[in-house]
Amino acid sequence: MQRFCLCGILIAGAIAYSGTAIAQSTPWQLHLGTDPKNDALQAVAWTKGPDGATLAFFCEKGGDIALTVQVQYIDFRVDTTRIVRWRVDKSPPVQQDWYNSSKSGAGLAGRPAIQVAKQLADAKDRFVVESAGTTVVFSTAGANGAIRKALAACAIVE
Repeated sequence: MQRFCLCGILIAGAIAYSGTAIAQSTPWQLHLGTDPKNDALQAVAWTKGPDGATLAFFCEKGGDIALTVQVQYIDFRVDTTRIVRWRVDKSPPVQQDWYNSSKSGAGLAGRPAIQVAKQLADAKDRFVVESAGTTVVFSTAGANGAIRKALAACAIVE
């Protein structure tokens, strides 16, 4: 859980470093960098959605992997996980337990994060995520290039 929170902080930092919010017409960006503590390559593929919501896939070569959804409203959760329903394009919804983020959101770590990221990369239109009555729709235009480059940079081939 502590590593998941660290991933969320790293993702937020990379997004802040990458500049201002981007237009929904070209939503996906890729940031490549290195961890100053260990020189490990890090990659973040991310997009901004409606109302400032952020969807990001983070990986560190040989290290942490996470997929997170952050929202701007205050979303108090005391549990370590929450139920999240998500779907890609017109596929049936998937219901999973995601970790709660300390930054008003939720996410996955490790293999589940990779599996969802690969579905995002293959998506044709949208990624829909819902939790606690709030639904956010992200465009997947450009996701393939950004996510595949992040996976390659981190040598993730599963």
